[in-house]
Amino acid sequence: MRRERTTAVLALAALVVACGSSPPVRFFKLDAVEPAASQPATQALVKVVAVHIPRLLDRREVVQQSEANRVTLSGQERWAAPLADMIRTVLTQDLVTRLGAEHVILPDAPAPPGTIAVVVDILRFETEPSGAVVFTGSYSFFDSGRDEPRARHEVELAEPARSGDAADQARAMSVVLGRVADRIAADLS
Repeated sequence: MRRERTTAVLALAALVVACGSSPPVRFFKLDAVEPAASQPATQALVKVVAVHIPRLLDRREVVQQSEANRVTLSGQERWAAPLADMIRTVLTQDLVTRLGAEHVILPDAPAPPGTIAVVVDILRFETEPSGAVVFTGSYSFFDSGRDEPRARHEVELAEPARSGDAADQARAMSVVLGRVADRIAADLS
């Protein structure tokens, strides 16, 4: 009995030591970026109402494609909030800097009649083995009360991630979202 208790205590001590030595979890977020160029004026009101992402990306861990047909999920590198929510917030912030606050309805604010709803559908938004962040998807404009989009635009963009770590991936993803916002703003004008 004494030997079993000693073994259990040693196993527990080893577990505590192992847990105490694991690397800390790092959290990342996306940030709004400045416009690439000045945007033409618009009179429209716009609201990013939805961002749809693949289930593969709908997780706390940062996802990177490590090779063809294989991805890596980092145990220590995580998103600070759900990725689709961060993308929606950052796109809204990017549109505010491009169109002006008076033309952009915030995500949780009610939209007045006549507001153009923007829906973003993302097929890919990840780092490739080459180190580039790739965005493939579309955005659609919907008039109030309509189920059919007034316009749909395909987007395929890439941005080099200098080091390939999660911090640089988040920076490159932020730049790509800024470029998506540039296109949305130009298409609204």
